Amino acid sequence: MLQGLSPVLTKMLLQHGLSSETVVTARYLLAVLVLLPFGVPSMGRHTPSGPPRPRDWAALLLVGALGSGVGALLFTAALKYSSAGIVNSISKTAPIFVAFL
Repeated sequence: MLQGLSPVLTKMLLQHGLSSETVVTARYLLAVLVLLPFGVPSMGRHTPSGPPRPRDWAALLLVGALGSGVGALLFTAALKYSSAGIVNSISKTAPIFVAFL
């Protein structure tokens, strides 16, 4: 439900004068705060492949920052410069396209 409403809420925030960077930062901060309680307890568990190497953490950080971060900024810019009707269409179809990709 939140994924489907996200483009509409983002458009509303952008119309009230918030910048794209502020909206994306707030969304990522909210995601970290919600997911952190689930991730911290599992950090001490050992898997059959062993603990993650520093190179694995660096790759995860780069994929998150470059792939997801840049994609979120571009998506937010698309919402900012489009009409409310297009944003509503994106809100309904974006989760489907993400699932296919």
